[in-house]
Amino acid sequence: MTADRAGPRYFFRREFFGGVLYDLRNYEYVFCDAPIADALVARAPRSVAGLVPAGARDRASTLWRPDGTLNYEVLDTQPVDDWLSAPLQVYYDMSTLCNLRCPHCYTRSGPTKPRPGELSFEEIVAWADELAGQGVFKISIGGGEPLFHPQAEEIFRTFRERNISVSLSTHGLLFESGKWATVLNDLDMRTVTVSVEGGIEDSYEAIRGKGNWRRFLASMMRFRDDYRGRYAVRVTITRHTIGQVREILELGRQIGAYAVKFKFLQLGGRARDNEWLFPSHEQSVQVIREALELSERLNVKVTVPRMFALGTTDTAVNRYYPLTTTGEMPFEPTFGCGGGRIGIYVHPNGDYSACVSMGPDYASGNVRRNSLREAWLNGSGFKRMRALQGQEPCLSCKFLAECRGGCRARALAVFDDANAVDPYCPLVDEEKKAAKRDVLGFRADLETASR
Repeated sequence: MTADRAGPRYFFRREFFGGVLYDLRNYEYVFCDAPIADALVARAPRSVAGLVPAGARDRASTLWRPDGTLNYEVLDTQPVDDWLSAPLQVYYDMSTLCNLRCPHCYTRSGPTKPRPGELSFEEIVAWADELAGQGVFKISIGGGEPLFHPQAEEIFRTFRERNISVSLSTHGLLFESGKWATVLNDLDMRTVTVSVEGGIEDSYEAIRGKGNWRRFLASMMRFRDDYRGRYAVRVTITRHTIGQVREILELGRQIGAYAVKFKFLQLGGRARDNEWLFPSHEQSVQVIREALELSERLNVKVTVPRMFALGTTDTAVNRYYPLTTTGEMPFEPTFGCGGGRIGIYVHPNGDYSACVSMGPDYASGNVRRNSLREAWLNGSGFKRMRALQGQEPCLSCKFLAECRGGCRARALAVFDDANAVDPYCPLVDEEKKAAKRDVLGFRADLETASR
């Protein structure tokens, strides 16, 4: 389900620094400075080509069609001072329904009835209208297992019919019949990410349950043959991942994934009841380093947390590009991840949060009670997140612009301070990040990683 050929390629919304174009063809946000934004609002796109550097003129030429008509639509949105008027990305766990009950699940999902209060289909439709009206054109859907939801296809289609691109996170066990590959092909999904919890049968089934390894392989081989888009594998680093990096990368290649993404185990949900899953700090770091080393040797694309990449690999989940008079981005958050700054998390019951892992102090509003704009701009949890400015040693680190200080949820969980250094940072001396207490695998003697 691609954008209507008769419709515009871009939607544009004004922002305090200029504005943001959303490219329906490539699922990209393009940031514009004030002179470019003024030209777009004035319906004078041809003048843009004369304002941007030579390397950006090809992109500028896509703002009008061969017959000279506009190839973009200006949305009726209102900018605000100093911040985005609405998020660019929504992360939505649409249900806690799942046919599995994994011991590390951060939403505590399982094969029971949905928990009371989850958004109804009718509420999701109204919310999708609001997102599109505010210029929010990216949503990432997880769960639970989204494909286990009885109205999953209708919900995906609701967003796509409003030009909102959809990314799906799934465990990959429901592709056996070929039905979902057909549906996802028709919907033209932005990305599909398949979570893989181990590279061999024993480790996989320790998380996913007995009998599911062979089912997973059969399901993914069918998906590999039927699905036309790209999909990635995501691995959560647990004790079962240790010593299996090669097997995991080879599995990703076998099932046709374009990349294997490594992430740290989240400090919440059912994982708090199963602390044995958490590897030590040094084991987690070793998995990342081994993945980067084997990536070249096995010719498998790997993505890792930003602080371990430092320019060596493409770790971006969402990419943003400038269309400006200088060729530079006119706006970028300076500290922390995109939570509450670029993106917003939505719980199954409609609660808005800056981050799923940071608790009620970083949550504000609900889809049912508050407009997106009200929650985003006025919610105390979002204001608290944006007020985080970091502290030393992050602020003087030469890599701050690249990693932005890492994960605020980990800093909060380990140091009781959301402004603190990410405890996984490989560049900070031991005495500057040693935890004062044990928290889910982090020890007071965190291994020193020298500069």
